[in-house]
Amino acid sequence: MLTFIALTALLGANAAAPPANGAKLAGLWGGEKIFGPLVRGTLTIDGRTSPWRATIGGYAVDVRQDGSSVSLALAGGNGSFSGALHSDKIGGTWVQPETTIGGAHIWPKATAAS
Repeated sequence: MLTFIALTALLGANAAAPPANGAKLAGLWGGEKIFGPLVRGTLTIDGRTSPWRATIGGYAVDVRQDGSSVSLALAGGNGSFSGALHSDKIGGTWVQPETTIGGAHIWPKATAAS
């Protein structure tokens, strides 16, 4: 028991000791962990203009069209949508990158065409 207490006190003293050269640690330090999806909100695809435009979570991007297929990708790999136009609706899948607390977020979406 005495050995454990002495070892704990010794380790605690070393952990609290300041670095030999504090100048190496000078500067602005920071860190960030994202626990949920970075992009949130309603995906809106506006087909009234050419090219079509999509908005979600503060992003606005052009929509790519190839026949009835529609797709878009947000800058920085923060999300993508791929789907198809059927009658007056767009159906497809929204994908976002992995987050700290889970895997990639994948949701089926259905949107009324504008």
